[in-house]
Amino acid sequence: EDVELRKALGKYLSVSPGRIVIENGSDQLIDLVARVFLEKGDEALSVTPTFSMYQKVANFQGARFIGVPLKEDFSLDVERILAMKTAKTKLFFLCSPNNPTANQFAMEEIQSLIEELKIPVVVDEAYVEFAKYSVVRLVEKLENLIVFRTFSKAFGLAGLRLGYAVSNVDAAKALSMVQLPYNVSSLALRIGLKLLENIGVMRRAVGKLKEERDRFVKELSAINGVTAFDSQTNFVLFQTRKQSVEAFQALLSQGVLVKNLGGVLHLSNCLRTTVGLPEMNGKLLDALEQLCGEGN
Repeated sequence: EDVELRKALGKYLSVSPGRIVIENGSDQLIDLVARVFLEKGDEALSVTPTFSMYQKVANFQGARFIGVPLKEDFSLDVERILAMKTAKTKLFFLCSPNNPTANQFAMEEIQSLIEELKIPVVVDEAYVEFAKYSVVRLVEKLENLIVFRTFSKAFGLAGLRLGYAVSNVDAAKALSMVQLPYNVSSLALRIGLKLLENIGVMRRAVGKLKEERDRFVKELSAINGVTAFDSQTNFVLFQTRKQSVEAFQALLSQGVLVKNLGGVLHLSNCLRTTVGLPEMNGKLLDALEQLCGEGN
């Protein structure tokens, strides 16, 4: 079943199945890559803000985690990232599209970092099906690139824990050597294979979500006192003129649950919401209009 799924993924991504490692969710892959490349006293680079798991696994290995702040427009500070690399830097994590800022970094900047850092670079593409492009095609010419993908987001299999890495063959073998045998359930493998056999269903659903997301971002920003940021994921980051704690509680009292992020870089009072069905998004829009709109 593992072999069949890797063949199907190879066809889906147009890469050799030998470059693919299937694991028990992408969180497990993050842990595996840290165990392969990091030791006590090493350093792991990433950006900030980003997915918290990178720091956790680096610290667990006894490595120092260094987060380089994104620029004010959420883009990469390439020069500063390169300047932070030392002889102890053994791994670089990059979530693209990024969590929680929801933006996808420029392909040319990612490629430049991979080429200039000359250490293993993990590009976590958990949300890539909702975005404009993937860097998977770069694995054939950039030996230090490892791409993480998951069935948890666009495919909706978060509970079954099914993720995979795409890399050069040697890195794939190294990751395979440290993973536990029979780590992925046969049920998850079979469902993953079935979903790939019916890939059109996912693509149509994602297409509808992206249309709704773009409409949703525009309507959020149309509310006086709310600023929504462009998204290449299935969630939207937005800022309110109300205190984010106050906004969170007010929305919750109306049956709308969002995530209170507070400060994000130079921004205060930030919240994050998943893009739901139109009626769900409409309920959030109405609640925010009452909370932050004209005269409130």
